[in-house]
Amino acid sequence: MTSMSPGQRLRAIYDFKPVDHLPRGEFYIWEEAIQRWKTDGLPDDWQAQKFFQFDPPGRFAIPLNLGWCEPPVLPTFESRVIRVEGEEEIIQDAAGRHLRVFK
Repeated sequence: MTSMSPGQRLRAIYDFKPVDHLPRGEFYIWEEAIQRWKTDGLPDDWQAQKFFQFDPPGRFAIPLNLGWCEPPVLPTFESRVIRVEGEEEIIQDAAGRHLRVFK
């Protein structure tokens, strides 16, 4: 198999097709591990993505603020007040969730 670009690799994975290797990446590296590696010779100006040859993250930005871990919903739902209950409102947000909020 020929070498794939990170974008080709990610699209193939989402399409359940063969890839040259799994995407390389890391969510978090412990600070204690970094300090230990520095005592073993890790340069002070190291960058994780370059040092470990991580693939660039696959991201698609949309102009919605749904939080960092929520899937984007396209097309968005209409944001609206569903009903009023005393000092609170039941609303529908752009993700279609029904939320109880203060007026």
